[in-house]
Amino acid sequence: MAKIGQKFVLSSLFALMAAFSHAQEISIYIDGVRDDGRFPPVLRNGRTMMFLRDTFDRLGV
Repeated sequence: MAKIGQKFVLSSLFALMAAFSHAQEISIYIDGVRDDGRFPPVLRNGRTMMFLRDTFDRLGV
């Protein structure tokens, strides 16, 4: 029974490692310069979410 538990834990860890390695950093560029705002953009449900206030301030809007 203990071996089954160990195999389950190991397979779960490998699955989590694959999910985290697939995640990628999202970068925003304005006029060829990387925009590092206070809050980094995130990917949720296939959509990129970001705070636009800092970006609009840099654009002069």
